Amino acid sequence: RSTQSRSSAASDVYKRQKQRIVRMYDIIVPDRTTILFGDISENTSSVVVSSILKYNYENNNMPIFLYINSLGGSVYSAWSIVDVMNSVETPIVTVGVGAVMSAAVLVLASGTKGWRFLSKNTRVMIHNVYGGSDGTPDDIKRDAKELSYLEQRYIEELSAATGKAVKDIQEDMKNTKYMDSDEAVKYGLADYNRIVTPSDLHFLSYITTDKSDIVAEHKRHKSKVKLNATKDTANKRDKQNPNTRS
Repeated sequence: RSTQSRSSAASDVYKRQKQRIVRMYDIIVPDRTTILFGDISENTSSVVVSSILKYNYENNNMPIFLYINSLGGSVYSAWSIVDVMNSVETPIVTVGVGAVMSAAVLVLASGTKGWRFLSKNTRVMIHNVYGGSDGTPDDIKRDAKELSYLEQRYIEELSAATGKAVKDIQEDMKNTKYMDSDEAVKYGLADYNRIVTPSDLHFLSYITTDKSDIVAEHKRHKSKVKLNATKDTANKRDKQNPNTRS
């Protein structure tokens, strides 16, 4: 019984510490701001996704600020963030600080165009998607096919975000390309070389003729993304079942 009591007491202490950390985070981090620091995983992506959904529900006209300092991580977790970013109506300001590399680059570039920022000393890097596999030869072939698919989708998304040709991005990723913030802006991964905070809404208004313009353009872009996705699905279905085309 004494062992159970000690275990229960330790659990209570842990819960109190966790609650204290959550309260400190709420106090320190400004409203409508979320942070992606460290490895991109199920845990970190769930925090970002839930924050975006919450802020979008509260007000889909005021921008959300997403700060990124990550060497990368799970491509699947990065896609979960990017897909939610692309589905909400709220403009999302992405701000890279420290290091934005690998899968984190996709998150940075997926911010609302015109509102993607990098701090002066941020380092950016893109490289080939990589992974490991074991098991039977068939297992390895299936894993290699999935890896190839993820890399192709990553390249296509970066091409859409930057305006650069797919073949150019493929070549840069193959050679592992490092960039400083100025080079990353020229590459199209970000729009400005400076840090912004929620208190800089006046600056965001300044770099667009009217803040409502970028909100309207952002919503038009989201509608176009959804329409293209519907067309892609229809085209794939037609190719698989050519006799069903009307």
